[in-house]
Amino acid sequence: MKKYLGLVSVIISIITSFISRYDWRVGIGGIIIGLILAIKAPRGIWKYVAYIVLALCILFFLFLVVMGILISAVGEMG
Repeated sequence: MKKYLGLVSVIISIITSFISRYDWRVGIGGIIIGLILAIKAPRGIWKYVAYIVLALCILFFLFLVVMGILISAVGEMG
């Protein structure tokens, strides 16, 4: 069962990145759960794929935060 932790981590990260458009707490929880599973996964290709997917999810959330800040600044100007 431990050999599938990397694959499960990738699946959870991808699913929560799509669901996180409705609630940000789900996305953060998915990143944390995916990171824990990726750390516990044995060495292999899925562990590295899980790290890459997690990095992309974190960049996506940072992009959303920056866009939210920029949109709120534009709203205050008008």
